[in-house]
Amino acid sequence: MSHKNRDASKAWTPDDEDSFSEARDILLALASIYTHLANIEVADSEDLRSERLGVIRELKALHVNDHHDISRIRKDYPARITELRWRAGFEQSPDQLAP
Repeated sequence: MSHKNRDASKAWTPDDEDSFSEARDILLALASIYTHLANIEVADSEDLRSERLGVIRELKALHVNDHHDISRIRKDYPARITELRWRAGFEQSPDQLAP
């Protein structure tokens, strides 16, 4: 594609790409922990699989220019991952962590 025909609104910076990559990694980690929990928590497995499906849909729809969604994912989801990792027994409860 020639540079003359490229839509400038679709261009992104290396920082945009790094933020996008971080958001994708966060979504993949979240999907992974939902999968793990669904396999060990039979009673809640349907709800957990549904949550995982929502995360996968969000991952598939995410684009490097979705600055608002990328920012929201990077801000909000790490705490959810920590909470779920604690639930799965991978980490101490956030309440038990030293200040």
